[in-house]
Amino acid sequence: MNDYEKWESRRKLEDEILALEEESAAKKGNTTIPETKLSEKTYDAPSDDELKSSAESSLEDYKKNGIDSINESSANSEKELNNKRDTVENNMNGALSALEGDYAAAAERIDNDVIRRGLARSSIAVTGKADLERDYLTRADNIRSGYTKQLDDLDTEISAIGTKLKQALDDFNLSYAAKLNEKLASLKAERAKKQEEVLEYNNEIRAKQAELDRKRIETESKINGDKSLTKDEQDLLDKAVYAKFDAYLATMNKTDARLEIRNHSLYQKHLSPLYYYMLFDKYGR
Repeated sequence: MNDYEKWESRRKLEDEILALEEESAAKKGNTTIPETKLSEKTYDAPSDDELKSSAESSLEDYKKNGIDSINESSANSEKELNNKRDTVENNMNGALSALEGDYAAAAERIDNDVIRRGLARSSIAVTGKADLERDYLTRADNIRSGYTKQLDDLDTEISAIGTKLKQALDDFNLSYAAKLNEKLASLKAERAKKQEEVLEYNNEIRAKQAELDRKRIETESKINGDKSLTKDEQDLLDKAVYAKFDAYLATMNKTDARLEIRNHSLYQKHLSPLYYYMLFDKYGR
């Protein structure tokens, strides 16, 4: 129970005690003056869960925009790399196609030369074509080798996109968690400040209320003369008040009860010395 909740609980207890005292006075047939009741502030403090929900709501756009930006950047990188890969693959196929065209043209020239020279020289054509094919295969392998290295490098970058995306999202989630904790701490501090302000204000109101009540009771006493309670009536009232205080203090642990009765005049104010010492002996030692 925080200070504000303790104050609220103690205020309700004193209201119950004042009601008992006014009831006893009424039984004597005393004239009573209408009570002037000062207004106190109330503050419905939000719970921790409500504050967390508020903090999350305030960061909702930040979280969405951050995640969307990371996903978009990853998708753009993947698209760019795939486009590069397509370009490299098209260049390789173009180079092979051009080489194949050169080879076909050279082979055709050999065939035309054989026809022009006659069949007797066909062995020259076979040898020429064999040399041409070896050169073609060697050049084709060189083309594929050069472009395959580029394609492998691009494939490695493309396969790493998923890992990079996960790392970027993990880093962002850590940043988001830090901002959320910072915002939540700020909201809790704001709540505590408001509770303290309400408590301070109400303490001042209680002091003013107590002074008004004192003057009202003093005036009533002058009007009514000596109409104080008899010894038995006072004893009955003390017992009733004592029972209220006893039940209230019994809800606390030993340390809190001792601090409560020692630090607040409420108990001594509304009990005769005998019953106050009985209560103090039970909880204040």
